[in-house]
Amino acid sequence: MGIVGFNFTKVSVEKMSTPQGGINIRNNVKMNDIGKADLNLGKAKQSGLRFTFNYTSDYEPSFGKLSIDGEVLVLEEEKKANEVLKAWKAKEEVDTEIMNNVMNGILEKCTVLALIVTREVGLPPSIPLPKVGQVGQQK
Repeated sequence: MGIVGFNFTKVSVEKMSTPQGGINIRNNVKMNDIGKADLNLGKAKQSGLRFTFNYTSDYEPSFGKLSIDGEVLVLEEEKKANEVLKAWKAKEEVDTEIMNNVMNGILEKCTVLALIVTREVGLPPSIPLPKVGQVGQQK
């Protein structure tokens, strides 16, 4: 099992006002759907899964929002792919190992894009950035 493709399909960022006082940023990833994907890798056609998602960052109190839609393509054995699809259609549940891999891929790509596009409209980063606590003299 492995991620073989990742595509952004829609990116929207909006700054509605300048924040006054404290802010709260809520990040969320929602899996919209999982479907079968026939992947042509080399000369062989292989089974895969297409995960469609929506990543959001809501800046509260209501001064900005970010939304990113996309899809992740995962290479998987046909038997396992069919099991995943069956579980998704029945209960919207996915095998933990597969979901962890997909969610980590989504978070990695979306967090980087979010940092870039929110900076361009003047919103603070949606995740804490590293900072130097106190710089001392070097010897």
